[in-house]
Amino acid sequence: ASAAPAAPGPTATPQPSPAAAAEERYAELARIYQAMKPKAAAAVFEQLAMDVQVEVANRMRERSTALIMASMTPKGAAALTMAMARRSPAWTPVG
Repeated sequence: ASAAPAAPGPTATPQPSPAAAAEERYAELARIYQAMKPKAAAAVFEQLAMDVQVEVANRMRERSTALIMASMTPKGAAALTMAMARRSPAWTPVG
């Protein structure tokens, strides 16, 4: 006697890859910072780890990034600029 085929189990919803999940988190943070007033965003932005600053800034519109960087301390804006320049020679801001 052959065994009856197993009933199909519940279909699992595919989970996003870790890279896709990280991309969405950074994109969401970019939208949040773009919605803030530049001076307030800059005050918080400078407190973030540099890698987070770069990832978020890369996903923001160029104008939003510029306004936030203009409100940062010169040291903070320079550090972010250097980190962005080192990260990728082909960096292209969104928008």
